[in-house]
Amino acid sequence: MFLTPLGLLQITSLPMGFTNSLAEFQRCMVFVLHDEIPFVANIFIDDIPIKGPESQYLDGNINPETIPGNPGIRRFIWEYGNDVHRIMHRICCSGATLSGKKA
Repeated sequence: MFLTPLGLLQITSLPMGFTNSLAEFQRCMVFVLHDEIPFVANIFIDDIPIKGPESQYLDGNINPETIPGNPGIRRFIWEYGNDVHRIMHRICCSGATLSGKKA
């Protein structure tokens, strides 16, 4: 943020073309997501890829395992959804602005 005669302004997008803007983004995201790197998420240039579970948790009949209490949701989808929610929550709590259209 910076103070101008118009009031307090904040840049809400990554300024392309500025010196070290990508390095600054990466440094900030590594600070915010340090507990999640490299097992759940990683930082790549100006993206944050979120890894899915390594297994589909197949049962004895080669069917994907479902979560208890809701046979319509597969366990690996539930775990991935929780990972995405946790990453987005950490980024939101840090004060960062995300584009819903790009997500």
